[in-house]
Amino acid sequence: MLATLAVALIPLAANAVEPALGGNCPVCLVETAKLVPGSDKHAVTFDRQVYYFPSDKEKAVFAANPAQYAPALGGDCVVCRVNMGVRMPGKAEFAVIHDKRAFLFPSAKERDVFKTDPKKYESADIAEGGYCSVCAVMAKKWVAGKPESVSVYDGMRYYFPGADEKKAFDADPAKYTPALDGDCVVCLKDAGKRVAGQPKFSAMHDGRIYLFPDEGAQKKFLADPKKYATVDVTMGGNCAVCAKMMKKEMPGKAEFASVYKGMRYLFPSAKERTMFDADPASFVGKDMKIGTAPAVMPEAVAVTGKTACAGCAYGVRPMTDSDSLGIAVVAGDNVFVIEGGEKKYPELFKVRFDAVVVELKGTVTKTQGKFVWVEPSSVTKLR
Repeated sequence: MLATLAVALIPLAANAVEPALGGNCPVCLVETAKLVPGSDKHAVTFDRQVYYFPSDKEKAVFAANPAQYAPALGGDCVVCRVNMGVRMPGKAEFAVIHDKRAFLFPSAKERDVFKTDPKKYESADIAEGGYCSVCAVMAKKWVAGKPESVSVYDGMRYYFPGADEKKAFDADPAKYTPALDGDCVVCLKDAGKRVAGQPKFSAMHDGRIYLFPDEGAQKKFLADPKKYATVDVTMGGNCAVCAKMMKKEMPGKAEFASVYKGMRYLFPSAKERTMFDADPASFVGKDMKIGTAPAVMPEAVAVTGKTACAGCAYGVRPMTDSDSLGIAVVAGDNVFVIEGGEKKYPELFKVRFDAVVVELKGTVTKTQGKFVWVEPSSVTKLR
């Protein structure tokens, strides 16, 4: 059942870290389909997000069953996830209450798409088809989990057959999460596309789970796993916390991993991982210059590479327009991002998945690891 939302947004204090749902109460949203302002005096942290409540009553209700009241997919758009493979943040004012859960969307467009067929999207945040990821990693077999035994990590819902498996997952969730949120690493590496995988076509490599949409992609991975295994590892495996706090590259370790928005971050110790998990967004923010790209980029850039979808293929979050997916130009190890490319170059955007070879010229506006944002002066299709 879908519920209509009554909007009542609240302002945030200057320079404050923005809480989930814009500071509105998740319990009130689910139970009344209204945005009711909460207070930082009644706050709870869940799945690395801070939720506000108007009183201890709503706070206690949430704490008793946070998986029920936290927005689906951590507040990201399930329509964008299913249709485009991208984690696009939703907004509280475009919320829909369906089956006693809150779903957020970046605009009325995605909200209306959801309303036409909610069944298609309602399970977008259920990891690995509801099978137990701990059983898959530790016992090398797929065992069905139970919805009543659930943990939420990085917005995804993980089901377990019992308390022991849930306890093991909660102790180190990144150890058990599938690569790339369960999307196919072969499809992303070779075709620049985010395609959902499924447990029936899976593989284990270095203790990690990889899912594929078909047997062909599965066999391709097994033939050369090193080519694809680290597709979702950010910054070349270097520590995001060290990059921001110490302005230097420091290799991370697989045993100290965290997953944020489907991407995998590695850290040299548990200390840096704990700092990251306290506020992941602050370490992947738009002002950071991190990873393997040069510390100082030239003002002008001219590169030749193949096109892809910046949002769909690489999960690039837009700096300005929240609805923008952008065009990516992949050249060597770098991904050059044309934000708003769908508006500036609509014909090229239509064929972005076809790996069209283009020459991109423009000015660098931001670097973040292998990603380089460019304000284009020209984009020329070569072939």
